[in-house]
Amino acid sequence: PTDRKAAALIGDWSGLLRAWHEYYSERRSEAGIFGFAEVEGMALRILQNNKEIRDKYRNRYKYLMVDEFQDTNSRQKKLIYLLAGGNGEKLKDKRLFVVGDPKQSIYRFRGADVSVFAEVSRDIEESGGVNVILDDNFRSSADILELCNEVFRDMLGTNAESDVSFQELTANKGRFFKPELRIIETERGSLKEANKIEALALAEKIKELNASNN
Repeated sequence: PTDRKAAALIGDWSGLLRAWHEYYSERRSEAGIFGFAEVEGMALRILQNNKEIRDKYRNRYKYLMVDEFQDTNSRQKKLIYLLAGGNGEKLKDKRLFVVGDPKQSIYRFRGADVSVFAEVSRDIEESGGVNVILDDNFRSSADILELCNEVFRDMLGTNAESDVSFQELTANKGRFFKPELRIIETERGSLKEANKIEALALAEKIKELNASNN
């Protein structure tokens, strides 16, 4: 019964939202205020509909490099393709270079679509480009990476056709000492007190390592 009552109000609710959106857009336009999505949309329409402006910026930039590409969306893809010499849907001219890691995509709540990264990667290869895999890790020791590789292989899978898949990392650092898991047992208390105990334990460990020249 509750669902049926709610369903009867969908039309009224939709009308209210449309009216509010129109009012909000008008007031914002009058004040000269635009959100990122509006600026993005206007930029795309300008490039799509104005050949003179499109050619001006294509000629200004010989190559385009876009970082953190795993957090883009289809609208941004079209905009970039237009700047890189394509028509918004098809990539041309070998002028685009993108950098990213689909496993690090975190902005879906802001409209990011991680599948765009895979689409553009395929388009770059089909247009004569090369997919360069950066699998050297300069941050972690071999012991840590061996564990990460084992865990994430099962978590992410190895299907290269999926939008996000496992990529094994190779340690660029040598082996120093094995990672250590230390469990500190304390009486139940505040988070502040627990953090203090943890910091003291860490300080003691650093002191111990310095004393042993490790």
